Amino acid sequence: MINPTPTPAYTQLTAFFNSNPGTRLHIEFHPTQPALPPTILTSGTNIAIPKPLLLEAFRTAHPTFFSPGTTDQGILDSTLVLLLVAAENLTAVNARRRIILGKGANNGRDEIKLIESFLTSPLNKHNKSPLLWNYRRWLTERFGVLEEGIEAELTVVEASGEVHPRNYYAWNHARFATTFFLPRSPSGPQLPYVLERTANFALSHVSDTSVWSFLQFLFFQTLEHPDPHSFRAQLADIVGKSMQFAHGIARGHESVWAFVRTVLGSE
Repeated sequence: MINPTPTPAYTQLTAFFNSNPGTRLHIEFHPTQPALPPTILTSGTNIAIPKPLLLEAFRTAHPTFFSPGTTDQGILDSTLVLLLVAAENLTAVNARRRIILGKGANNGRDEIKLIESFLTSPLNKHNKSPLLWNYRRWLTERFGVLEEGIEAELTVVEASGEVHPRNYYAWNHARFATTFFLPRSPSGPQLPYVLERTANFALSHVSDTSVWSFLQFLFFQTLEHPDPHSFRAQLADIVGKSMQFAHGIARGHESVWAFVRTVLGSE
C-alpha cells in the first residue's frame, strides 16, 4: 500500500504537535460557521480544530497507519490524529507504546506531556477516557520523574477535574499516583501534603463526588501509616472544616456528608 498524499489539515495538525514536544497543549474542537471555510486556529500552545478538518486529516491518517511502509514517525503522526478522532483506539495506543518504549526516556516524557494535553483539555471523550488514563499510568511507571511525581500527577488530575467534574478515571489515577510515588520518593511531598491539597480542592468542588471519594481513600491510607496517630490533628481539622462548610454554605450536598459519616465511623 502506498501512503496517500497528506491533506493540508493532516500536515498542519501534525506540524503543530511536532513543533511543541514536551509541552502541555490546550486542544479544543470548535464549530464551523456556514459563511466561512473551516480553519485550524493556533496561538502559542493552543489549537482549535474544526471537526470537518479533523475528518479530512483522518482520511490521511487511517491509510498511513495501516501502510506496511510507514516509518515510526509516520505511525506517531497518524496515531495522533486517530486518537483525536476516537480516544478509545487501543490499536493506536499500542502502536505508540511500542515505538515510545524503543525510543527511551526523553521521548517517553514528551509522550507523557502529549497525553496530559488530551486529559486536561476540554475534550469530553478524552479527559474521561479509561484507555488514555491507563496509558498515562503505564508511561508514568516507566518514565515519570520521582522528584516531580505526586505533584505533577495531582496537577493533571485537578486540571482534568476542572474541565470534567466527577471524573472518576482522573481521581482513580490519583489513587495510583499516591501509592506509586509516595513510597518511592521519601524526600518529596508526603501524605500530609496530599491530604491538605485534596481537602482544599474538595472544599472548592463540593458536589464532586469523585474527589470526596479520593479524600476518603487518603483517610484510610493514614491507617496503614507506621504512625497513624500523627495524622489525628490534621484529619480532625479536615473533618471539622467539611462539616462546617456543608452545614453553613453547601447544604444538600450528600457527597460531603457521606465522606464525614464514613471517616467518623472508621477506627
